Amino acid sequence: MASLFQIGTSGLTAAQNQLATTGHNIANVETPGYSRQRALQVTNTPEFSGAGWVGNGAHVNMIERQYDEFLVAQVRDTSSRLAASGVLDTQLSRLTGLLGEDATGLGPTIAGMFAALHDVAQHPTDPASRGALLSAANTLAGRVREIDGEMARLRKDANYAFARSIDEANTLIGKVAHLNDQIALASNAGKPPNDVLDQRDQLVRELGQLVRVNTFTQVDGTLNVYMGNGQALVAGAVSYRLGATPDPRFSDDLTLSLETAGGPIIVPYDEIGGGDVTGYLQFRDGALTGAQNELGRFAQALSTAFNEQHRLGQDRTGAAGGDFFAAGMPVTYSDARNTGTGIATATVVDPSLLEASDYLVRWDGSNYSIRRMADGLTQTFATLPQTVDGVAIDVTGAPATDDAFMVMPSRLGAQTLQVLIGDVDRIAVAAPVRSAAATSNLGSGRISAPTVNGPTPDPNLTQPVTITFTGAGTFDVTGSGTGNPTGVAYTPGGTISFNGWTITLDGAPRVGDAFTITQNAPGSADAGNMQRLAGLQTRQLIAGETLSGAYGSLVASVGNAANGAKLEHETHQRLVDNAEQAHQELSGVNLDEEAANLLRFQSAYQASARFIAIASTLFDELLNAMR
Repeated sequence: MASLFQIGTSGLTAAQNQLATTGHNIANVETPGYSRQRALQVTNTPEFSGAGWVGNGAHVNMIERQYDEFLVAQVRDTSSRLAASGVLDTQLSRLTGLLGEDATGLGPTIAGMFAALHDVAQHPTDPASRGALLSAANTLAGRVREIDGEMARLRKDANYAFARSIDEANTLIGKVAHLNDQIALASNAGKPPNDVLDQRDQLVRELGQLVRVNTFTQVDGTLNVYMGNGQALVAGAVSYRLGATPDPRFSDDLTLSLETAGGPIIVPYDEIGGGDVTGYLQFRDGALTGAQNELGRFAQALSTAFNEQHRLGQDRTGAAGGDFFAAGMPVTYSDARNTGTGIATATVVDPSLLEASDYLVRWDGSNYSIRRMADGLTQTFATLPQTVDGVAIDVTGAPATDDAFMVMPSRLGAQTLQVLIGDVDRIAVAAPVRSAAATSNLGSGRISAPTVNGPTPDPNLTQPVTITFTGAGTFDVTGSGTGNPTGVAYTPGGTISFNGWTITLDGAPRVGDAFTITQNAPGSADAGNMQRLAGLQTRQLIAGETLSGAYGSLVASVGNAANGAKLEHETHQRLVDNAEQAHQELSGVNLDEEAANLLRFQSAYQASARFIAIASTLFDELLNAMR
């Protein structure tokens, strides 16, 4: 009779455990990272009798979670890539909005300044037109500075978000190590602590959304966690902290470091592999840095070309034109790990050849290598200075082996772009020289307006020069700063250059016909220089493009990158959805299935209780029969 009670009680207990497990599943249907559990029921050891082996009931041997390590790793990896692409998508959308909108972009302001230049060329003596030009130029410079300032804020935000992500990652790393300690203790009893394992997996998944991680399960149930490049973050109950430290090459930026036994090491973002941290660094060091360099190059090209032409003109007082714009100059930084005394310098010698890139200069003890950071192109030189992409780069002092220097030719070019002229009379509208044909000329010769050769004005520029025809095909020159040539052959339509200017003579001059090139009078209504300033609109000033074209290319480049990031994000979202679905099919709680289990286990519980009642009745009858 005791065996009957034992069998019934075992069935009752087993059904109770099954019901408790089902109820636990239902209660955690919305718990992030929870894996469905199942009570594994096995037969008790039977007893031998004369009739053979007699069953002895059942018991629940283990509460098992429905878990597949491969599916969990797949969800974690795809989620890590999704996080990185999501950050990049969001940040590039902000940059696209900054550059592409009419209210914030440069397109309308560039067009506005050149419209003002053309207006002054048509009305050179109108103070209102000159004032409108200064206003349009200040608006353009202000807009460039404003965009650069917004880019600087995007960089600051990216650095802040990067540092915040590192703090969150360190918190998660510490929690994983702590749970490893608990799991190791619990696993000594031979039964897995399912809920704690789920909590640890959820923490690792959250960590993977910050930095991509890989895992390895130890025999004692603890989980070793490694970053994308193989560096350990968690080893059993020991954790290793990440750091957001100033970049030794450019201290305004933060870079990822990892605590190791030998001290912290710098981890390049392309070795992280995924997560928010990768997204922020990829945006900051990629598209944002490129856009800042593009904008700085725009400012430098505008300033250089405009100033060169403006210096070749004459203002309303008769003085030579001065610089109209000022833009930021190249900057260099010494790597904080340098041990030598070397100092890098850089000068832009040809803005039209500038690439929108920073440069890393390294001394290996024998040669200098100059790496263009935008695409990795590296050139090697035995000595410096050398000119690369229109930038003259030099290192003075005594650099030590492996010393490095960061050269930024255009990164800060837009930061200080400004108009240097505040007086409308100081705008060099006129050309400093003018040409004229003598009133006594009898031939059909025609002379063009002089073009001043630049970019540096000739000291003899304003010296009067007379060209007198002495024969059917020759002329003499007087007043030339390099001598007075005679018998110069005349070619109709050909150019003639002296004293830093160039004119064109055409037609059929007669003997004795004369043409003069003299200094322009102060307050002249001439607009020769302004016409050439307006002509900068169609000149290829930046890498074979006009100013408007270069800015349009910048907007298009960022827009294409944003579209690519959006498509990549959508692709990773689909991969995450697929991985999550496969994981949920195994580990997720299905309420319909759990409801069916409730009915099944309830019936088993009730049947076991009924069996115990029957055994009790039989026992009572047996006792009554013996009275």
